[in-house]
Amino acid sequence: MEWTGSNAAGREGRDPTAAINHDIEEMRSKNPKIKVMDAGTLKTADNRTALLKTFTGDSFGNSEMVAYIVEKNVVVNIVLTARSDKDYKAALPSFRKLVMSYRFITDDPSKINLEDELKSERAKASTSVKNAKPKTR
Repeated sequence: MEWTGSNAAGREGRDPTAAINHDIEEMRSKNPKIKVMDAGTLKTADNRTALLKTFTGDSFGNSEMVAYIVEKNVVVNIVLTARSDKDYKAALPSFRKLVMSYRFITDDPSKINLEDELKSERAKASTSVKNAKPKTR
């Protein structure tokens, strides 16, 4: 079984590295034996860099990958958690695609019109299909 979720943690005046380290230290305070490793980066749909970290050795035996994406006021966390290594490895390609599809919209939801955003995304997708070059053999 695997779980994917996301949230946005306020930077609270911290630089991005300090905000990410704060998240890691919070996890370590609950699971002192947890191991954290760098897992590279991915580019998002809006050309941001997602910093990937793996977490293993928690008290539940979970394998986890977190994509940290730094925005102006928040650090977005996209999280994959699995109870078994097999499920974790099976879910990684989909997780990576999810992270690469990320596009920041706003840090103030009261200022967004979701219908307009949906129309805009559909128009972009339609344009990319129209501009796609046919494959030749």
